[in-house]
Amino acid sequence: MSDQDQPGDISQVPVLIFVPGLGGAEANSADRLAEVVATVADTLDGGGTFGTKTTSVTAPSGLTVGKTVVDGADQPRLQLFQFDYASVLAESPSTAFPSVAPGMVRSAVLAGVGFWKWFRALRRKAKTARTKWQLFLGLVAGLVPLIIAAAVAMYAFLLALSIDVSWVADAVKHLSLLEALLGPNPTPRLFGFASLGLTISWALLRKKALALADSAETLIRFTENYDQKADDITFKLDQAIDELRRTWKGPLHLVGYSFGSLVLFEALYPRANARMSPKPVAPVSSLVTIGCPLDLVRLFEPSYDKGRKERKENLRWTNIFNAADIFASNLRNGNDKKDGVETFTVGTARPHSIRYTDEEIGLLQVFVNGRTHSSYWGEPDEANCLGELVSQWLAVRVP
Repeated sequence: MSDQDQPGDISQVPVLIFVPGLGGAEANSADRLAEVVATVADTLDGGGTFGTKTTSVTAPSGLTVGKTVVDGADQPRLQLFQFDYASVLAESPSTAFPSVAPGMVRSAVLAGVGFWKWFRALRRKAKTARTKWQLFLGLVAGLVPLIIAAAVAMYAFLLALSIDVSWVADAVKHLSLLEALLGPNPTPRLFGFASLGLTISWALLRKKALALADSAETLIRFTENYDQKADDITFKLDQAIDELRRTWKGPLHLVGYSFGSLVLFEALYPRANARMSPKPVAPVSSLVTIGCPLDLVRLFEPSYDKGRKERKENLRWTNIFNAADIFASNLRNGNDKKDGVETFTVGTARPHSIRYTDEEIGLLQVFVNGRTHSSYWGEPDEANCLGELVSQWLAVRVP
């Protein structure tokens, strides 16, 4: 399909608002989602050739225009938009101080808090023991290097101030394994090797470690509604939907991936004190959450989903998860693999969970989970999780 303006009035065409995850991958975009939808639609229809094209549609405030899915006759079948919530998350609560990403110290504190919360979550049922073990490994992998880094930095700082640190050497000497490996006076060698290792590893891992810490802090602030971030994002989405409905009359679908699915959960099932009117979301026809970390949040914050109100009753909610994805949810307590209609409810909402792939959590899944979490769809010619959804969005013919 060539990139050209679509003919005629498309106000009756179904609309899909995509709420992406935190990452900036090309697949994490409305344009890529449109391309995947077109490929799936072409497979289901078996008739014309579906494709995508760029149009001159005007996006409401808070949304960016994605590609249009068109059929073999070049007629529009689905218009995609992408919701921008990142700008609200990045806003500083004070004009006097800009927002900053966490450094090594704040990252260590976050890891320590996560470790403490993990112990408190051991008896909770939002995730299985296998998943909790993977989370433990991830926390250890993040926390131990930070503790070592802090210890080396403190030791060097005390030496620079000419403060007696002989007690450190005495403590190390009691570790016979270190003395066997490093000689009768292991302290200088130990801290020398540790400093060299940290210098090299921190340079290699710094960006990734700080990015993970930044994502963790963003998740915490959002789920605890610090500075009313969750409410502000919901209000921005309400404004976008309201403006959109002035010109678009077709069915409206919401799709959230990863963190974006939490954004939609907050928008459609807000806290009781959020004071959100149901009117702005009345036009929404369906909700889809993919790789949603709601169970992970419920594990660490068991009250997160409690006391919420439902802004639209009997909304069709489809939840897609991969049982090997530690971040994903099937919205069931004590079982990370079962699909179907679960016991999790908010008002009349009873999400239908669909399991994607037969994968299960491996022994060291946490270290490759990023790849699993990003594999719900990729290139248009690759397998994806959207097969059961596209026919709902486009009403394509299924042979």
